[in-house]
Amino acid sequence: MNRRTSRLLRAMAFLPAVPLLLGASAAVNSEQSKPASQIVKDAVAATRQAKDFLVAGTINAGGTSMTLHLAMSARGGGGSIGIPKVTMDIITSGKYAYIKADEASWVALGAGDKQTAKQIAGRWIRVASTTSGFSNFVQLTYSDKFLQALFTSMPGFTKQSGAHQLNGHPVIVLVDAQHESMDVAATGNPYIVRVASPAKGGTTGALDFSQFGTVKVPQPPANYLTLPGV
Repeated sequence: MNRRTSRLLRAMAFLPAVPLLLGASAAVNSEQSKPASQIVKDAVAATRQAKDFLVAGTINAGGTSMTLHLAMSARGGGGSIGIPKVTMDIITSGKYAYIKADEASWVALGAGDKQTAKQIAGRWIRVASTTSGFSNFVQLTYSDKFLQALFTSMPGFTKQSGAHQLNGHPVIVLVDAQHESMDVAATGNPYIVRVASPAKGGTTGALDFSQFGTVKVPQPPANYLTLPGV
């Protein structure tokens, strides 16, 4: 087994298909003429520099799945996260995170007894961003931390020959030694627009990146509850 951890699996370490907005008339960029290693560096840098963007998709590994639909920025963000037994909405801002979930999800998250879970179900709950059990979810909403988790190492990419498209837009497809792929926009800024993993290696799924600089990052709710000791 390859000792290098799956890229998508690193995103899941935080745990306890949307249309691309690239612009139909965007000019072809110069990335296609570059070696794969430089394209990867340019793509990570361009995506990191985006003010904000949307990440959506599902990752499956070791019998566990995680579904994300998150608007993220360097200042935080929010959206929805789904893992086994838990579906939650999350918004992060500064020192706090705001969580909303149903009764069953709160029970799975360990929010006291069932009566407490019933009382807070469907309501925004404010917790400190560093709260144990929630801090890993919080990190998923910060674009710099998310990208760092995905691309802590970037060896062994090769560029696939031929013309490729994703949702009708031209892309450059790069594949690493674990057969995980990265699609990079071939027009406009060389943003990462998809990372995906095949069935090989036990990790499957894909995450799509879109709405660079235009996604609506959710703001903290005006009304929320707090839990004793949280």
